[in-house]
Amino acid sequence: PLQTCSGLQAGIEASIHATREIWEETHTQGALLVDADNAFNRLNRSLAIHNIRQICPLFHRYLANTYQKPAKMIISDDSKTDYVMSQEGCTQGDVAAMAFYALGIQPLTERLSQVIDRDSCKQSWYADDSTATGTFVQIR
Repeated sequence: PLQTCSGLQAGIEASIHATREIWEETHTQGALLVDADNAFNRLNRSLAIHNIRQICPLFHRYLANTYQKPAKMIISDDSKTDYVMSQEGCTQGDVAAMAFYALGIQPLTERLSQVIDRDSCKQSWYADDSTATGTFVQIR
């Protein structure tokens, strides 16, 4: 699978062009487009950090230091201030969030690529947006 949200300049363009080229192949019958709902917030933080430790040890050190403990998120209005603890997902605005998410779901993308015939179905990912293009049997 092609994950283009991190490490590539203009990654979304690469994903779009790759999908278009696959779409134009003669055996292509359809495309399945998936946009995961609230995916960055729903990422299992501890599992993602565990997986990244195996996939990319140097990046793991940064993420472990940044995300190992829940962050206090402040909720405030004119009358009172309260907080909730952020324990899951990637932090919005974190420069590492895209790479964290991409590597965090990498075992999922790899597993999905193992259960298809790569000659008749191709996957393209941009963070939580994915496309499977190919024969109907393979994209189901």
